[in-house]
Amino acid sequence: MSAIKVIALLLIVIIINSCSNKAADNKPGEETNSPVIIDLQPFADIAEEQVNYVYSRLVKIYPNITIKKRLLLPAAAYYEKRNRYKADTIINHLRKQTPDGHVTMGLTSKDIRHTKGNVSDYGLMGLAYQPGKSGVVSYFRLSNKTDQSNFLS
Repeated sequence: MSAIKVIALLLIVIIINSCSNKAADNKPGEETNSPVIIDLQPFADIAEEQVNYVYSRLVKIYPNITIKKRLLLPAAAYYEKRNRYKADTIINHLRKQTPDGHVTMGLTSKDIRHTKGNVSDYGLMGLAYQPGKSGVVSYFRLSNKTDQSNFLS
């Protein structure tokens, strides 16, 4: 479960940076009074127990959270050469399905990647639009051997 604690910490950081509900007709930087709803979007590969753990920790900090029905990872995101998924493709897919007033955070156990500078296959633990409406986190790169007991204790 310690890997899930780190995912939850990542989610908190991403969510805090993303949770603003800016309407198109508001002045720049002005927020509406309605709270943003955070939708946790589990993909088919992640265990139910892990999704419930992340939810139980986050809802203590931010109560407007829902768990959506499981989805398959988008086929277009698969990078066969390294058996990884393109994080930018995943968050773009989630963004298109996210209604106004919501932020969607995808949860997966699969390895995810992104292009960073000259490195076209940079493995990572999470990626999100900032500001934005979607992100994805993966616990694939988190080691169970690492002492992570201080996270979200």
